[in-house]
Amino acid sequence: MFVKGADDVSLHVVVAGSGPLLLFLHGFPECWYSWRHQVSAFSARHTVALLDMRGFGLSDKPSSLRSYGLDTLVEDVRQVVLQLGFGRGSLVCHDWGAVVGWSFAMQHPSMLRHFIPLSIPHPCCWLPNLTLRQALCSAYIAFFQLPLLPELYLTANRDAMLRWLFKHTKQIHLSQTDIDFYVDNAHQPQALTAMLNYYRNIPYDFRTHVGLSRKPGSRLSVPTLLIWGEDDPILQVQLTRGIEKFVTTVTVKVIENCGHWVQMDAWPQVNRFIADFIGDTEVR
Repeated sequence: MFVKGADDVSLHVVVAGSGPLLLFLHGFPECWYSWRHQVSAFSARHTVALLDMRGFGLSDKPSSLRSYGLDTLVEDVRQVVLQLGFGRGSLVCHDWGAVVGWSFAMQHPSMLRHFIPLSIPHPCCWLPNLTLRQALCSAYIAFFQLPLLPELYLTANRDAMLRWLFKHTKQIHLSQTDIDFYVDNAHQPQALTAMLNYYRNIPYDFRTHVGLSRKPGSRLSVPTLLIWGEDDPILQVQLTRGIEKFVTTVTVKVIENCGHWVQMDAWPQVNRFIADFIGDTEVR
């Protein structure tokens, strides 16, 4: 189905099941398909909604750079919740979806029963935990903000880099069919530039949203479960340190022998963690 996001952008949402809302947000360079292992686990007792974030999948891909600013992305999420007929729900999000998720949770805490980010720390945990090794691991973030070069780099040599990104799993390896799905997704017209525009908005958004999370009384009150892969080659687990300073009730789960794509790499453990946290006793 499709709903209208901020600025009247059309957003594609895969919806299954009935019951309390469980909304999933993917990261880069993904789409709703990243949550395929969660649909069957939770749709018997929840309305499971898998959003193609703007610029990804079947959702619209606006050409304007600032169409991918954090405030706009947060408003997309709010509109999805409301247009699905809910006032509140639980939010599960990974990578860029979790960047948006943290901002959504801080701006609209009353709309969340539970908040479950994967592989992304609270905004205020980035700089205090930044090491030389993490800075080197994160160098791609600066590169992705350049014009044109990232698009050429990711698609060169028959999409070698795009395919390489999805081969960094530790437990459950993605099939060639899975990887082809993501590569085809990135090759839709204007898709890869739209995806990269998330990174190109960082200079506009970082100071504003870190400042928002540091305002007096801004400690997040939504019950939060942070899930991380111990062997994430992109974002190291020490980025979680000190999170209790910024979140009132937080549980951190670190999965051994697991990389960045936790919801695919270790989906049985991730599903159990989510189920336990939201009180779904049927998922095992």
